[in-house]
Amino acid sequence: MPKVLDNNGAVLTLGHLLQEGGEGKIFVHPNDGRALVKVYKEPNQERAAKLQALVSVKSAGLLEYAAWPLTNVFNEKRQGPIGFIMSKVHGHPIHQVYAPKERQNLYPKMGWSHLVHIAKNTAAAFHNLHEQGVVIGDVNEQNFLVADNGTVHLIDCDSYQVTYGATTYRCAVGVSTWTPPELQGQAFSQIDRTPNHDLFGLAILIFQLLFIGRHPFASKREIDCSLEEAIERRLFAYSSALTNQRVAPPPKSLSPNAVGTTVFSLFEQAFLAGSPYGEVITVCPNCQTKNRAERSMQQLGQPTCGQCQSSLDPLWNERRPDALQWATALEELKNDLVACGRNNLHSYIRGTTCPFCSLEQENFFAFAATYQNGTNSSGVALGATSEDEQNWRFIYAYSPPNIEIPTPPPMVASGRPLPRNITKFRWAFLGGIILLLVSVGLLFYSGFAIILGLFAIGICSGGTKSEEYKAEIASRQRTLDQKTTASRQIVEQIERIRQNLQHETTRLKSEAKGAFDTLNGLKKACDQEMTRLHTNKRETLINEYLDHQLLSRRKFPNIGPQRHAILAAYQIETALDVKTAKKPPKIPSEAWQHIRDWAKRLADSHQPNMSQPIPATILAKVQKDFLARRQEASTSLKQIRSKIDHLSHQPLQTASTLARSLAQARLEEAQAKADVIAIV
Repeated sequence: MPKVLDNNGAVLTLGHLLQEGGEGKIFVHPNDGRALVKVYKEPNQERAAKLQALVSVKSAGLLEYAAWPLTNVFNEKRQGPIGFIMSKVHGHPIHQVYAPKERQNLYPKMGWSHLVHIAKNTAAAFHNLHEQGVVIGDVNEQNFLVADNGTVHLIDCDSYQVTYGATTYRCAVGVSTWTPPELQGQAFSQIDRTPNHDLFGLAILIFQLLFIGRHPFASKREIDCSLEEAIERRLFAYSSALTNQRVAPPPKSLSPNAVGTTVFSLFEQAFLAGSPYGEVITVCPNCQTKNRAERSMQQLGQPTCGQCQSSLDPLWNERRPDALQWATALEELKNDLVACGRNNLHSYIRGTTCPFCSLEQENFFAFAATYQNGTNSSGVALGATSEDEQNWRFIYAYSPPNIEIPTPPPMVASGRPLPRNITKFRWAFLGGIILLLVSVGLLFYSGFAIILGLFAIGICSGGTKSEEYKAEIASRQRTLDQKTTASRQIVEQIERIRQNLQHETTRLKSEAKGAFDTLNGLKKACDQEMTRLHTNKRETLINEYLDHQLLSRRKFPNIGPQRHAILAAYQIETALDVKTAKKPPKIPSEAWQHIRDWAKRLADSHQPNMSQPIPATILAKVQKDFLARRQEASTSLKQIRSKIDHLSHQPLQTASTLARSLAQARLEEAQAKADVIAIV
């Protein structure tokens, strides 16, 4: 067994080898079961100097959350340090907690409120380290362990960035799918990281905990690109600010509404920092006012608070929410959660509906389901309840009130006479008639009579009616046309209301019939599905077996931790997922084929025990699916009854108002008609 010297020169014969990585080995401490010893394979002066710095800056605060180097160890020639002693921490890697199938294997009773609690503890750990002046640098899912009580511990602390004296010892490593956009493609060994860089990784961890393993940059995109490219372009598809970028969350994803506006706003501030999308929120350090600005607007000069005019952070568009902001918001979210009545592992914000029940309707089970023989998972039998039947009978018996167009009563209107200053006939016409008669009388006595007669005819050709009279009757006719049109339009409006009420009643009745038929057919449909499961029992048992074969527990060529993280980001966790999934971006085709072949070998070689019953987990999923359908149909009936209760109120009120308007319009039409007749 290898031997090392501790800080006091005592020989330590190292115990059991726990883990071996690329840069070192981790052993059990021979004298202290609470400690581990890490020994580098290739120690050098740079590592030795950093280890001295790490041990020098250790504090009670760091030891509370991190497996921090306690003391260094040396080789038998007292050279080094070549490694260090650290506290032994317990827990599972955080990805086994947020990945739904791994979590259900490890912690079948862990619900969403627990994940919110773990997210808060993760933020608290970041806050603690940042307060100590430490930058994690290499934030990724392998470096965080979650204990059974939800406590979060940090490991691989020797890679962290620390400053001791005048020297900053950088973190030279990182995982690209956790790296902020401004550092993508850069050499980490040449960069001083900042807490703001860490906060991008913290936001990813929290997002994956709350959004059931989804990576925030795994999305549906018109142009296929890797997670790294999506990060660099700030394509956070869950934000409404990116709707013009033609990206959308993957199917069966949790809605942003599930985490509340405060928490989701923090996600947007973290993932859209430095982008032209959405708005930035900056809190004034002087008066605590929240200042908002569109990221697309170029900020010129020193930004100032809109309330007190104090100077704000000039890098406002680059800043991400700090760990304390996250911890505070997550604690508020946790306190605002209520348990779901159908599955106590589900929880949701008070005053909203359960988003996980909605996901189960899409056949995505984020949490374990329970099964009770003869009933669904909540103990409620399938089929229509007495309340459902009452709602259906009410809807079926409903007939909309008849909206009739009022019959106009006999109307007597006195037309207005022609104004005194207007004559009906032209005086010139009368004069022309007289001249014409005179010309006829003189026809036998003078040739001038012919000329006089033609002149008289010319005068008469101008018409009998005066211009003033023509204008008056035209005005009255226009008024009559307008009043007639107004009456007709009101009649048409009342008719449309009547037809719309009839059509809406028919539509709602049809919708209610569909819901009621669904309720009555659920038990039969559920029985048929159960029969299908038993008929295809072999396939059912093989799929159940495949669903427990986790990719993370296997080694595949060219699939390391980073590519395992990509697979998990696309919800590919088990051999069953592989059967139906498409190759994710940046997974080599050859490596993907190895995974496909592995899943096929498992399916072909597994010989299920046909005497065992269908697993309760499968039965529970089926019954929860039918319970969700029953709830949806029952809710639909309630909503339709409520709509019908109020369906005719507004149309009747509107029709009544229109009827009064029609009566007035008809009076005005009758008056206008009488006014025309009076002067014809």
